Amino acid sequence: MDWDELNGKLRGVVLEVAHLLLPAEVQDIWEYIDYDEPGLAFETLCTQLHEHDSVVSADTVGRLREVGSAMDLEPRQWQILRVSN
Repeated sequence: MDWDELNGKLRGVVLEVAHLLLPAEVQDIWEYIDYDEPGLAFETLCTQLHEHDSVVSADTVGRLREVGSAMDLEPRQWQILRVSN
């Protein structure tokens, strides 16, 4: 997956779950993406979803898994998320 595709998928997930986060958290994530820090953006996104005990869809977790795996990130980051049934 090239950077543009990775960036697009990560941005798509942020848009999808932004309503589950505080506006300041979403702004931080956008800034990390804009400043070429996708790993930090990804980690912040997953951490904040977990800390808010947010429930996300299996499709969302699948997209996070795809992006996180492409970036060689630890699976625990998306495995800790609550998934809707």
